[in-house]
Amino acid sequence: PEHHNSIEIFHEGSRYLFTKHDLLKTIKNALINSPYHFAEPLVIKNPYNNMKFSKSILYTIYFRVIDNPLKFPVLFHNFVWLDFDLHLFRAENECLIREQYFREYIYNTTETTMINEIKNMLKRYF
Repeated sequence: PEHHNSIEIFHEGSRYLFTKHDLLKTIKNALINSPYHFAEPLVIKNPYNNMKFSKSILYTIYFRVIDNPLKFPVLFHNFVWLDFDLHLFRAENECLIREQYFREYIYNTTETTMINEIKNMLKRYF
């Protein structure tokens, strides 16, 4: 718990220990959620019990991870500054959400899958 890359969170009567990297990945996945390529950010939940994190926990996470601005996610920063309002966040960050979603999709999809997707797209539209 005392390691500089870990965050201890008390949530719903239990103690959870996360790495900063894992927490930021969970947050990023919730905020860039885009079914059918349309931005639909999700509520940020604890991955262990699938319960929504409270504002106080999200602020705790924010202030614990802000110490490294080079790796700090812009979307999370924007979400905090909009007081965790998902509707307002989506309206004001839709382009950025879509850009981050496509970046993640392109870099994390296998080459074979990408080739098949491109072939299907070309068959369908040409």
